[in-house]
Amino acid sequence: MHSSQLKNRHLEALNRSRSNVSAAKDHNISQSTQTHTIQQFEASMGGTLIDRKTRNVHPTELSQL
Repeated sequence: MHSSQLKNRHLEALNRSRSNVSAAKDHNISQSTQTHTIQQFEASMGGTLIDRKTRNVHPTELSQL
């Protein structure tokens, strides 16, 4: 699978579950790998994709594009 497709799948899982732990479980990866993948995706997109201010994460406008 292409790297950007994988990152999109991780972001979609995170948007559905609103939790890094749940999204990681959906893909059978660790929470730290899930977080690292999203951070790499954010760096490549040039902005924040996930609002991390609360216990549950929420997508930003950029992640909806």
